[in-house]
Amino acid sequence: MAARLAGRTDDYLLAGHHPHAMRRSTMAAFLEQDVTALRAQAGYRFRSPAQFSPIGLANNLELDSSFVEEPADFGFIKPPRNKRASAKIAATMRALVRGELACICVQSLDAMTEEDSRVVFSGLEEWFSLSR
Repeated sequence: MAARLAGRTDDYLLAGHHPHAMRRSTMAAFLEQDVTALRAQAGYRFRSPAQFSPIGLANNLELDSSFVEEPADFGFIKPPRNKRASAKIAATMRALVRGELACICVQSLDAMTEEDSRVVFSGLEEWFSLSR
């Protein structure tokens, strides 16, 4: 939806689960030209699937004038389906604690086993204590 709103029909940028810079000026310029988009976006009391992704819109508005390089130093954790995936959670948390990751995304912590969620929590606690 955001790519179409930005005028893209043949391609789009999917940002994934890591942060990307976003220029406020890009969004401000777009929304000044399309006040109806801003009104429609703000018209919901709670988040709705009918709303566009502000990050997605900003990224797609910037595509023609930017070079996009995916960072290699991010971690992504989701509920594992097997023991090998559980081992990957532990490896990702160790990489975070060692300072090898710039950011991390943890999906569906509530759907993980107690053991896997304990690994995530203890890794985050250690990382936070080292970050101070």
